[in-house]
Amino acid sequence: MRAKAWDVKQVGQFVHTPPVNRWFEPRVAQAFADQREALPYKEMLRDIMNALTIETGSDWIDLGCGSGRISQALWEKASGDITITAMDCSEEAGKIYLDYAREFNPVPQNGAIRFRLGNVSHRLPFMGGKFHGVVASLVLTYAEDWDITTGMWTRWAFDNALREVHRILVDGGQLVLTNNTPNPDFLRIFLRSWRQLVSRKGPRLIRNSATMLSFGRWLKRSAVEGRFHYLPESELVQSLRDAGFRDIQCQLTYADQAYLVRCRK
Repeated sequence: MRAKAWDVKQVGQFVHTPPVNRWFEPRVAQAFADQREALPYKEMLRDIMNALTIETGSDWIDLGCGSGRISQALWEKASGDITITAMDCSEEAGKIYLDYAREFNPVPQNGAIRFRLGNVSHRLPFMGGKFHGVVASLVLTYAEDWDITTGMWTRWAFDNALREVHRILVDGGQLVLTNNTPNPDFLRIFLRSWRQLVSRKGPRLIRNSATMLSFGRWLKRSAVEGRFHYLPESELVQSLRDAGFRDIQCQLTYADQAYLVRCRK
């Protein structure tokens, strides 16, 4: 028996109350929006784009879209000749995304760029075989499932998220994902971005970087508890195979703190 991570449920004489979900905090969304200025993020974005093969007129989804930097790179690589559905669990991220989408070149027309509020911990709100490609950067690793009968976190939502991505892809469709390595060093990512921190945007970036470092400590504690899934490469690859993916290739990215995986349905 399962509950959303923010539910409080009574089981027998015990009350199991899952910890607070910080992904919905507006300040976290704002901090992650500034992540696009960080050198390791730019390097990861480059690696993601190099891993993609984009066909004219294809339909893509950006899961965990955040501020929209990946969508922008995808859109501009395709010269605007695709459609993109962006999904995030944060309403604040949606506002940031739609505002940032005005900067895409060429300017999106006729609903070619759409935002959908949604959570990868649940069934994806799309029909099967809809998308030619899925980009899921540092998001599936945070699919969460709280078992109210045991009062513990499980891997069910992560494994189900992979199955759901497989379901919504066309046959032969691409998945490019990034997933944190076990025990990621978020301070290393911060220090790799020191040039940006002394720029004119430095004071704001320092504030948001401090928020992200604090958030990173919560993420790592939660991963140890089994809430999030910082998997070794072999386990990640096997999980993708179990979900039905093939042609799986893996490399390090994001200052060596994440795996980049490309594969097909």
